[in-house]
Parts: sequence; structure tokens; C-alpha cells
Amino acid sequence: GWEQSYRRGLLARVPSMMDNAKAKRDQLAFGDLLQRLDAALSDPERGPVLSARIRQKFPAALIDEFQDTNTLQFRIIEQALSGHGVLFMIGDPKQAIYGFRGADLYAYLTARKRADQAHTLPVNYRSDPTLLKGIAKLYEAKRPFLIEDIPFIPVQAKDGKEDALENAGSPLQLVCIRRGSDDFGE
Repeated sequence: GWEQSYRRGLLARVPSMMDNAKAKRDQLAFGDLLQRLDAALSDPERGPVLSARIRQKFPAALIDEFQDTNTLQFRIIEQALSGHGVLFMIGDPKQAIYGFRGADLYAYLTARKRADQAHTLPVNYRSDPTLLKGIAKLYEAKRPFLIEDIPFIPVQAKDGKEDALENAGSPLQLVCIRRGSDDFGE
């Protein structure tokens, strides 16, 4: 009814209300800074000059948690740094959890395909060997993830790592719930 229509109208006005409030206070949000930088880098006249200045100031860049990058951030990185200097992108697509805030896993996958080199760390220094073996067994399927471009690469535990789980029984228990089932006990 009218309440739902009123809410939709109010929500539609929120972005312009926010822009007006920020303008009155002479403030910018983080997203505004990204959008302005993207626009400046995309400008045919100013963009190449700005990119050159960024590369001069930062001949190397290391971007950690790259799987949480959004499309806008990836475009900025490409415009400013791609093809010049050294760019390290560190990330694990299996840890991409920020889609709700705009992170784009496909930006990571695109960056990985375009990279000159890709390296995987073969040793896990944190986890118990028994846990790593259990995880490897769980993901040994031909295609363990919904997205084909995300492989599972097993890792080894650090040599000499104490295995707290070795005598603790099963380190991993799976609970399967059938789709559409009302009885979670099955």
C-alpha cells in the first residue's frame, strides 16, 4: 500500500540527501574519493599525467587481500599502475567474503589471468597437519568450488609443526542438510 510506496520514495531520495549533506559540510566519503580518482584517471587529458605521477611516487605497490577489491578499485589500479613498475596482488579467492560491501571476486580472477606471474605459498604455518589433510580430503573433488577458475591447491604444514589434533579424534565433522528438509536431524 501507501506505506511501501512511501518507503521506496524515501529510499530513492537517500543518495541525493547524502550528497547534499556532505556538500553542506564540505565532506567526502571514501567512495567519493574513489569515484573522483577514477574520473581523473579516466580523463583523456589529465589521466595519463596523473598515472605517471602516481607511478613516479609509487614505483611498486603491494595490495593485500586483493580478493576483496571491487570493480572500481580494480579499474583505478589498472589505470594507475598496470604495465609499469611492480605490482604485487596478494589474495585468496576462497576467502572472498565481502561481496555484501561491493567486493567483486571476478575482479580478482581477471587480475590473476592478466598477471605475468602467479605464485602459491606451499606451506601453511598456522594450521595443524591433521586439519590440512582433512581439508585436502574434503576438497579433492575435480571441481570443489562453484566457480571453475578457483582451484583447490593443497598445502603442507610447516615441518615440525606440533599436531594438536592428531589424537583428538576426527578434526572435521560434516553435517549435511537436505534441501527442502524440515527435519534438520536427518
